[in-house]
Amino acid sequence: MEYLQNEMLKEKNPYNIEIPEKDDEEFKKLVRRIFRHRKPDRAYVLLEIQESENIRTIDSDILTLDVWQSIEFPYEDLDTWQQLWCNYSGAWQQEKLKSVFNNGPITVYRGGPKDGFSWTTNKDIAIWFSAMRGSMHTNGSIECMHPVDIGVWEKTVTLDNVVAMFAHEDEVVLCEEDAFDWETAYAYN
Repeated sequence: MEYLQNEMLKEKNPYNIEIPEKDDEEFKKLVRRIFRHRKPDRAYVLLEIQESENIRTIDSDILTLDVWQSIEFPYEDLDTWQQLWCNYSGAWQQEKLKSVFNNGPITVYRGGPKDGFSWTTNKDIAIWFSAMRGSMHTNGSIECMHPVDIGVWEKTVTLDNVVAMFAHEDEVVLCEEDAFDWETAYAYN
């Protein structure tokens, strides 16, 4: 399975959206404060910092993306992530996102449960996640024992539906109302 994922990720993100590198001391201190915590706690720590301190917007945005990529199961803390994505500005990537949608809507895919913030422009990655999520959940249930349809889902989205995009796994983070809108997700065949 790991080999398959490595092969899929060799393909460069077609939109070439990368998270900016930050190297100043103020940012490094924030990184250390957040990443010293266990993965499941990082989103909550970031939200607490965002709400109680005056941090630069670009730092907040980059940390949101970094924490998002560092955790494995964001659905375990959806309330926190809903607020983090509401706080996310993404102004640093707006011009790049506009260029992605110059030719109109794009198709995104999700592997695993049909609802969630995280989608991809790479069908193979969605298929891989569907296989991974399917093997992790017995009898179509997740940890809290709610029934879950595991599959590969497809949506057509516009710039208005997208919160962020970045190169890792060709990921597209959708707005909350679009990420959890079952009516617009179709099973990929």
